Amino acid sequence: PGTLTVVGGPAGSTKSMWVMGECDNWEMKGEKWAYLAMEDEKHLPLRRLVAQIDGNSDFTKPRWLREHMDEARRVIRQNRQRYRRFNQNLWVIPDEVWTYADVLKWIQSRAEEGKRVIVVDPITAVKRNGGENVWDADWMFIMRAKLICRKHGCSLILVTHPSKQGAMQQRRAPAMEDAAGGTAFVRFTHTIFWINYYRDGLWADLTELGADNRYHDSRDVVNRVFTL
Repeated sequence: PGTLTVVGGPAGSTKSMWVMGECDNWEMKGEKWAYLAMEDEKHLPLRRLVAQIDGNSDFTKPRWLREHMDEARRVIRQNRQRYRRFNQNLWVIPDEVWTYADVLKWIQSRAEEGKRVIVVDPITAVKRNGGENVWDADWMFIMRAKLICRKHGCSLILVTHPSKQGAMQQRRAPAMEDAAGGTAFVRFTHTIFWINYYRDGLWADLTELGADNRYHDSRDVVNRVFTL
């Protein structure tokens, strides 16, 4: 309790899916948690959850859902209660622009509700005020967030992206400074997890995922499958 953890990694390294899987584990163990998804519509986090439950990553692909709608619905029906409990702890703001102040207010509200683990994914989606000092803004956010965690005995997880000059671009082992944002994120957090691709060949899978996302009717397909 009272800790702040950063989870980072390159795009497509499954950092969000990993954290969601942990949230599902905490739910099964009776822990209270909350998840703020700042860049995706609600169906995508829920698809990642179902992919975890069924052990089938194809649930994240609109093309596969379109071709296997009956199978997808069957898996969701079998896990209806688990799916709904996860949905109740998920906040999604794809069409809103939040500042650090907005995120802190949300964290405060969830902490007051008694949530043991609070997740913000990704913190890099926050809008900075024009002209503000990056170091000062990041430092103030982290210090206030840690104060909330200490006061309420909760833990905060911030998912972040890699910096433009990160390890993947320079072909070296990852280091703390590879996390996007100001250095306050690596100097004043308690723990940093960095998730890498498990093999080089994963790039081929990423290319396939990018192709799937170009289907204009994918949102309608997903909504028809995931509406209970």
